[in-house]
Amino acid sequence: MRVTFSKPKGFGQILDHIFTITKTNFSELFKVVLILLGPLFALQAVIQLIFGVNFFQEVGSSGSWIDRFIAGFEEDFLAPPTLLDNWLNIISMASFVLLIVAQAAIMLIVSRIRLQQDYTVKEVIKQAFSKFWPALGGTLLYIVILIGMIVFPVIIMSFFSALIIEVIGGVGVIISAIFMIALFVTFLYFTIRWSFYFGAIIIDKSKPGLRKSWRLTKKRVWALIGLYLVLFLIIGIVTGAIEVTAMLFLGNSVLYSLIINSVSLVTTLIFSVGYAVIYFDLKVRNEADDLKGLIDEYETDEPSSE
Repeated sequence: MRVTFSKPKGFGQILDHIFTITKTNFSELFKVVLILLGPLFALQAVIQLIFGVNFFQEVGSSGSWIDRFIAGFEEDFLAPPTLLDNWLNIISMASFVLLIVAQAAIMLIVSRIRLQQDYTVKEVIKQAFSKFWPALGGTLLYIVILIGMIVFPVIIMSFFSALIIEVIGGVGVIISAIFMIALFVTFLYFTIRWSFYFGAIIIDKSKPGLRKSWRLTKKRVWALIGLYLVLFLIIGIVTGAIEVTAMLFLGNSVLYSLIINSVSLVTTLIFSVGYAVIYFDLKVRNEADDLKGLIDEYETDEPSSE
């Protein structure tokens, strides 16, 4: 695997590398997400059963499948929060915490593959837990920054848009739309520039990692947006089809939740591998990691003097 990591890759090569690593190491990667997130999903199923949620779709439901499908969504969005909802929210928060560990463990596995080093699932999970607090701190900081970049500009833009529409009418709508598009593009730009803080923390021990991410993504923002978009489309189409089919036939049942959670394990795995591959490609482009790798390989192969 060293050769495939040693040189900067093009758009298609990166995607091919992501799915090759996922396919050849699927069992180990899946064990990571299953060990960390699987118990929470099992607990969710048990809690749903305790609170009376049917394991399969309710037998004898009146109306067509499309009526039951729409009714299920109406119940979810219009019903007030219940004790069950509170329990599910707690599980969601725990999943967020363990998701950080799972992503860190997968990134460490890809790093081991890159360096041709042996590893065990238990070993990388233990190492991922040792990096949890810096990773959690960096993630919370990243989220707070993004929220700040959304909330305050949107409030200011809403006030500004209402003012110019009041003054100049229809032309103001066009101007407001242009400003909103510019705001979205700016937000997307900074989101990508800082998004590799996580890799900087896990691999390079850089805290909180935002500065290193900024350096790594220099001149690569639009290519990275394209990569993320393609990944979302490929995975989203497949998972979306599974989720909609499951909802149509199973409704809001326990089995539906188990299927959706199982799909989320696989998507988490693929996106984590994709993030790691892209991060190491950025390092090769910006830090001459390919040259470092060749030097290390030469020093390893050089016979020791007597």
